[in-house]
Amino acid sequence: MAPLEPQDKVLVSKDFLSTTHGEIACESCHGGAPASTDKASAHAGMDPYPSINNPQDACGECHGEIVATAKDSLHATLSTFPTVLRNRANMEKWGHIDEARKNHCAGCHTSCGGCHVSRPKFAQKGFLKGHVFQKRSDPLEQCTACHGSRVGNEFYGQRGQGDVHAAKAGMDCVSCHQAGEMHAAAPKDLKSRYDLKEMVRCTDCHKDLEYGSVREHAIHTGKVQCQVCHSQTYVNCYSCHVGKDSEGMAFFQNRREVESMKIGRNGEEKAPGAGYRYMLVRHVPSDPGMFDFYGKGGFTNFGNTPTWKRASPHNIRRRTWQAANCNNCHGNRGLFLADADLLDYEKEADRKVVVSDEILPKALEKTQKVVIDTGKVRKSMVVDARWLYDNLKRKTLVVIDARDRAAYEKGHIEGAIPFTCAPAGTRRNRSCSRHTGRWWKSSAARE
Repeated sequence: MAPLEPQDKVLVSKDFLSTTHGEIACESCHGGAPASTDKASAHAGMDPYPSINNPQDACGECHGEIVATAKDSLHATLSTFPTVLRNRANMEKWGHIDEARKNHCAGCHTSCGGCHVSRPKFAQKGFLKGHVFQKRSDPLEQCTACHGSRVGNEFYGQRGQGDVHAAKAGMDCVSCHQAGEMHAAAPKDLKSRYDLKEMVRCTDCHKDLEYGSVREHAIHTGKVQCQVCHSQTYVNCYSCHVGKDSEGMAFFQNRREVESMKIGRNGEEKAPGAGYRYMLVRHVPSDPGMFDFYGKGGFTNFGNTPTWKRASPHNIRRRTWQAANCNNCHGNRGLFLADADLLDYEKEADRKVVVSDEILPKALEKTQKVVIDTGKVRKSMVVDARWLYDNLKRKTLVVIDARDRAAYEKGHIEGAIPFTCAPAGTRRNRSCSRHTGRWWKSSAARE
């Protein structure tokens, strides 16, 4: 993203002076010595980033409840980075690793100002509207100014067809990622952003899919991550290496970048709302030697954390290639993460994520679409296994097995009768000697 013009970065607009924040003296947030008559003295002790360096005093006096949690949010702390690095690290080299983290990773964090006043520091800073505070973050100048290479390009169609939420519904980042999630305090032992209980999920809006008109939802809900069927290909990066140039400028370089899609096994500890078996996985650019500039041998425990990790590409489409036919997924070895996709140094790290041939979903013989509209199902009439167990011995309860006769004969719930047998009192066509009911055939069956 191109930097803002110099004057746009620093000039405060007249409109700001008439806002609530504009009525507050500059030094109340930024410090300094406003009574001084020369520039140098007036700016002594001034803090250009008060919401990062001192959020309690700068913002908390008015927004105390928000600041109390937001100062510990993932945006402010990037707390999962040290957690992952420690899992891989030789702790005797932690000093070198943490120095590298601070120089190359910690610069991405931001706080109140980077979402409500200006571009974040990582995106080269600068006021958006002359210091006027915005309640709603700007999706281009703020959100994707940092989250651009993956999320932004996927969401707005710079890669692929874009996201249906943006293209058809006109939604932006804040439509889903609202204040409750963005301001939430992240526990210190948080392993992944997906473990944050306030994190937004597809099912927050798309509820009760198993009762809807799409047959595949009834089959896959709770077993397969939504994005497996509804995402497009996405970027995967390999072998990031960091260092400093001759002038001490920190830099990083990825050795390889490919666009692909891989389905992995959910072998990690279950995050809230993620009890499914299969998920999309994205290759992260971790490399055993990525911090060697600061000290070799830092990641002797590299195999402790997967390099193919759960992904949520922001390129959702209602209809996708993999959802067009069952066997575009089932039996498609190339779509599922395999040992052959792993580099030598990451095989131990990803053994729980790989989908082996033994558990690869088998190709289906019949893949034609069968649409069953269950949209009018009365959920109050649907029971679970616990209810059935508790009520199975009730004399007034009749359990009917709707499968074909061969499946019924192979095994069924105790006391259940096959679909071809009806309870006593129904119209009799011929006897059903094995059951107390009567044999029944509908006119449709006779036809």
